[in-house]
Amino acid sequence: MDINIFSEYEAENGRLFYNHAVKKDQNKDIYKPYFNDMTEIIFFKSGNISYFIDGKRYKLKKDMLVLTRPAYIHDIEVDGDEEYERYNILIDEKSLPFDIYTKIPND
Repeated sequence: MDINIFSEYEAENGRLFYNHAVKKDQNKDIYKPYFNDMTEIIFFKSGNISYFIDGKRYKLKKDMLVLTRPAYIHDIEVDGDEEYERYNILIDEKSLPFDIYTKIPND
């Protein structure tokens, strides 16, 4: 697997992590279910990927934005051999100056 870019930033008033990855030569067995203690936002650019969250499957499409709340078990499944590209941001919701989560449905 080839990851072209990885960077990380820690915000002054909390945690914010940024990651951009382009993965080639997919190994379908490396992705395992996991959860975060922060909100994960994925901007999906390309590839043939399914996203699983709490047992539900979602087929990702080009330029799709996915928000996963803390403590939700999630995973991806590689459905093809083409390159997979995505941007990832992890945000500690306690570091936000307002409660954005009241505007986003729980499901």
